Amino acid sequence: MRDPRITNLETGAARRERISFRRGGHGVVALLIALAATLGATSARAQEEDFVSPDSALVRVLAAMTGEELSLDAAFARALENATAAREAEEIVNAAEGEVRREKGAFDPVLFADVERRNEEDRNTSPFDTVDQLETEETEVSAGVRTRLRFGTELEASLQSTKLETSSTFATVNPQYDTAGKLSVRQPLLKGFGPGSRLGLSTAERSLESAEASRRDLLLGVRAETESAYWDLYAAMRDHAVRLLLAERAQVLLEQATTRADMGLVGPIQVANARVFLAEQELAALDSGENLDAASDRLASLLGTRPAAGASRFRPLDTPPPTYAIDTEDASVAKAMTSNQALRAADRDVEALRATWNGSRWNALPSLDLKGSIGGNGLTGTGQDVSFGDTVFPSDIRGDFGDSFEQVTGRDFPTWSLGVEMSVPLGGREGRGERDRLRGLL
Repeated sequence: MRDPRITNLETGAARRERISFRRGGHGVVALLIALAATLGATSARAQEEDFVSPDSALVRVLAAMTGEELSLDAAFARALENATAAREAEEIVNAAEGEVRREKGAFDPVLFADVERRNEEDRNTSPFDTVDQLETEETEVSAGVRTRLRFGTELEASLQSTKLETSSTFATVNPQYDTAGKLSVRQPLLKGFGPGSRLGLSTAERSLESAEASRRDLLLGVRAETESAYWDLYAAMRDHAVRLLLAERAQVLLEQATTRADMGLVGPIQVANARVFLAEQELAALDSGENLDAASDRLASLLGTRPAAGASRFRPLDTPPPTYAIDTEDASVAKAMTSNQALRAADRDVEALRATWNGSRWNALPSLDLKGSIGGNGLTGTGQDVSFGDTVFPSDIRGDFGDSFEQVTGRDFPTWSLGVEMSVPLGGREGRGERDRLRGLL
């Protein structure tokens, strides 16, 4: 039997050898890791720097991402020029301006003129006329200007002249110039007066104000939507950069796990976990890349333009402000009530209906018009003597169209008229029905 003390001494020596081997083994592992790091000096050094400063790593990944650089102001300019909503807003105002011009045109002066020449031949039935066939030629010229004022007053100044030539021997003036000038006025007292006469124009003016407010509201909406899409793209690009960076770290982790497994420090399960983690990060990077492209496409649709040739997406240049000034709830509501363009557009729409309703109340009344005119007549021509039996009737009329015109302007033979015209529709359902319909809309 061996001495137990010898066995104890041998056991202690073996324990010291194992401890010495383990310490030496750790040194070998450290040496192998340092050697592996030396073999991948360039990439490892960059990765170590990224680990030390994550912001620098993110900047490096962002710098490697491609795309057409776009500032927020440039995005606003493109959107306001090409966006469908912006174009629609401009055309809404153009249509409203056209409607106002159309309604104003109802009060524009109107020039009118008419020239007509007539020839008539008829059988002579007078026993005293020496011609067998009576021929008459008449030339009629009329011209003037008419207009309607904002209160429904209708004004018309006209001049009518007729030249009459005949083959009758009993015509004391041949050719004969008849001229008549007249200035007439018609003033509605009930229907068509005041708001009833400018119903369409008042409505169009309020509608134009509504359209301008709607345009500002739509343009503000375009800017807000563009800015939202711009910052969504900004966030999507940084999210994609983070996913790419995580995929890089997952690749480094897999390489480290593989190296440690080759040295027997870890088992296959750690390598498998590292592979799964890498696959998850690469899949997440693919998803974030699709989200980035979708955000760029959404911004492109708002801008109405695609990225420049060779670029697959837009790349934001600006960064969001670090702080925002946020008012209280009551202050925000008060500001919206006074500045919101959609509310102003709705208010102008109501005023347009109110103007239409006010006009319809007048137009629901019977028609009562005061009318009158002043003018003058003139008659000149080439006088000819008329023989009747043994008696000759001389004519002292001499002149032409100019002389007849002077007689009209000088009112050598004045004319005037004054009257009232009334029209009462039985039942009055049309005007009252329109009035009630507009009151309901209002």
